[in-house]
Amino acid sequence: MFENVFIAPCANEQVRRQFLNLEPSSSSSLPKSIEGVISHNRISKFLKPKENEKLKEIFPDQKIRLWGTRLKKVWELMKIGDFVLFYKRSYYIAIAKVAFKVENEALARMIWEEFYEGMPWKYIFFIDEYYGLNLHCNALNEIAGYDKNFRPQGFMRVRLSASKKILQEIIYKTKASSYSVLRERKSQ
Repeated sequence: MFENVFIAPCANEQVRRQFLNLEPSSSSSLPKSIEGVISHNRISKFLKPKENEKLKEIFPDQKIRLWGTRLKKVWELMKIGDFVLFYKRSYYIAIAKVAFKVENEALARMIWEEFYEGMPWKYIFFIDEYYGLNLHCNALNEIAGYDKNFRPQGFMRVRLSASKKILQEIIYKTKASSYSVLRERKSQ
């Protein structure tokens, strides 16, 4: 089965730190909701019993990783097993595999404080097989055959031909090298 690749910009996440019992500051540049610091216990009341059971299977340590979008049409294209590249300030900072999906406005409003134009990121996907990256966008553009000036402007699915290249050149090699990119191309 062929996996899709999605790109998720994640520049300025505003999580509800007090509700989620998160530390006031952290040296990590990763968004809190993909860092794996959200406890399943804190979000379980917003989920259906079957959803909670599934998350217990996926995250036996109870540390949830998730992300959301407002773009239902793109989210609906996403399947369990697809990959997501997280993009921040000209770099791809992480890659993860989609493990589960829910549409849940209450959960989105509980996790994230602010929303663009008041619209919550209620199309939520939970991620596992998480790997940190430090890959400049020009390197991905070269691999994928994109214009060298391409910058993602929103949550998107990568076209099929580029997905295959990204899977082979970045994702599979990253997984094989135990959490680090084997080859990092310099910015052009």
